[in-house]
Parts: sequence; structure tokens; C-alpha cells
Amino acid sequence: MVRAELIIKEFTTQGSGPLLVLADNGKLYVAKTTTYPVPCAELINEIVCGYLAMCWGLKVPPMALVSISQSLADRFQQEVSPLSKRYARCDFENRLFFGSEIQTCSLEFDEYFAGPTHPSQIKMWNKPVDILKIGAFDLWIGNFDRKPENPNILLADRVNHKADFCPIDHTAAFGHLSNYREVRKDTLHMDPKKSILSHQFVKSITNFVARKEMQALPENILTGMHLAISNLDWIFDQVPKEWGLSKKVRAHLKEVLSDEARNERIAINYHHYL
Repeated sequence: MVRAELIIKEFTTQGSGPLLVLADNGKLYVAKTTTYPVPCAELINEIVCGYLAMCWGLKVPPMALVSISQSLADRFQQEVSPLSKRYARCDFENRLFFGSEIQTCSLEFDEYFAGPTHPSQIKMWNKPVDILKIGAFDLWIGNFDRKPENPNILLADRVNHKADFCPIDHTAAFGHLSNYREVRKDTLHMDPKKSILSHQFVKSITNFVARKEMQALPENILTGMHLAISNLDWIFDQVPKEWGLSKKVRAHLKEVLSDEARNERIAINYHHYL
């Protein structure tokens, strides 16, 4: 957990209206909360899916629980700018925010080009197949918000000057259902045209990925699923109790994600979305 020392600004988005804060560890975080009652599904999704993605071997910006004092929020509103209406009844003293650390040397996926046009360009990416894994991951968790017109992927530069594909923003996972008991394989089904796999960049990159990597990808995806499922109990434990992730919900989500027939279908048939 980190403590916010300074609120820099509120992002004016149509969604969660997150705050950019400087924490006591010297790092910048995008801090999110929710106006929905418990379970705080959007925040739960961020933590759970962030750790699930790590189990898949995907690069995820460091996460943290962020505390923001009421006095800090009041000072920002007095000295900088009023916060949006979503914070009108926010009890800052008794609320933990989900924080995603700001990564240096990164840019949004949709600020980049349409796709590689020459084999040499594949060398720009640390793990080119990760963009395909992100698409398959979204099919698994039912993330309806990552799509061609809203990729929610960062391109993070590494020390070797190659870029990682970093999936961000998992608030709309599990079919964007606040009642997790409604989560079933049919409610997680995604329209192929709305999957990130249908993005021209993703289609282009498959033309230059080595054949052996493409052939190994289904097994790689299944391995990620198995590792994630084996760590689910620990992952669920990272969610603050006050966010309302009950034992029954944990058991239900674990059952959905452990559906072997569905998992094999996703691992093998993800390419039909390309």
C-alpha cells in the first residue's frame, strides 16, 4: 500500500475519472475508485485480472492500493480545481483506491502505426506474440472494453530498446457484470469484430512472427491459464475485504475460469478472431 502525497490532476475521461497522484514512495500512480456499491467490481477486476495477466507472462504496470486523505483532496479542490461530481460523496479517509504505476518511456498502442510492413520491424518488440496472448486473455476473462478503437495497451520501452505490450484497464472484465453470479461462459462471449485480435496491427504482426512461435502459442496460453488458476486463491486474497469479494463469488469465478473445455477452445481457436 502507498499513500498519496500530492494530487496532480483528475483525468477527464467518460469512465472512472481517475486521479494522477504522487505517492510516498516517489512514484506516480493513476488512482481509480468506483461509485458503485459493493462488490466494487471494477476495482476487483483491476487487481484480479492484473495478476492473472502476470501468470500468463504478460507485462503489467506495477499495481498498488493507494490511500488518499480527505485533507489532500480538500487542498487540491481549494488550490487547483474542483473534482468531478463522482467524488462528491467520496469518503476518502475510509476508501482505498486501485493504483497503476505510471511507466516511463511508454505510449498508447493507438498512437502507433497500423502494423509492421517488413520482417525487420518485428525486432522492435520484445515478445511479438504477446499482442496475440492479450487478445486470447481478453476472451478468457471476458474483457469487453479492449477493442480496436480502444486498445488499452501501452507500449513500454525496455533497456534493450525493444517494446513490451502492456495491457491496462481491466474494469470491464467478466462481461462488465457487477453481479459476479451472472458470469457464465455465454455472458463472456465476445463479438469477433470487437476483439483487439481484429485490429489491423495484430493481423499484420502475425505475418512476421516465426512459425514455431505461432505453433507453440496454444500450449503457451494453456500454461498461462493453469498457472493463473493454481494461484487464484492467493490472487483473490489481494483484494481488500471491504470491496466485497465473497467466498461464494470466489468459488464461482474459479469454476468459470477452470472450465477445461472452454479454455482449450480459446487456446486453439483464438486465431478465428484475427
